[in-house]
Amino acid sequence: MDASYLSLWCVLINRSAALRCSPHQALHAAKKRTKRLRHGRVDRCGERTRLLDILAQLFDGNAVKVVPIHAELTTQEAADILNVSRPHLVKLLEDGQLAFHRTGKHRRVRFADLIAFKERRDEASQLAMEALAQQAQELGMGYE
Repeated sequence: MDASYLSLWCVLINRSAALRCSPHQALHAAKKRTKRLRHGRVDRCGERTRLLDILAQLFDGNAVKVVPIHAELTTQEAADILNVSRPHLVKLLEDGQLAFHRTGKHRRVRFADLIAFKERRDEASQLAMEALAQQAQELGMGYE
């Protein structure tokens, strides 16, 4: 972890003590601020924003796993990330919906490919939900 991240963490702890609030509340307040930092510097690439998101998840009691973008996952690890069964993931792989390669007789999925698939799947799910909501409103099913 680089020194700027450690200093950001210290600022959050000190800010929470000064405001007499929990580090969790100070974290959420910091996330709401603009991307402008002291001395007029801009937060490039949103790195600090991503760090704040990770810290927020930790403060909420959620587990956080840091995975390199070029990492290769087993089918079980990939299935766990997608929250599906391993046999269902294997079917997705064999149907060509998700890229993979073989290492010997084992399948491996690149983390970047998995996240791209997850984003496409989530977007399709959101569009389907919006279409269903629109249809329910048009039919007057009481969701107005």
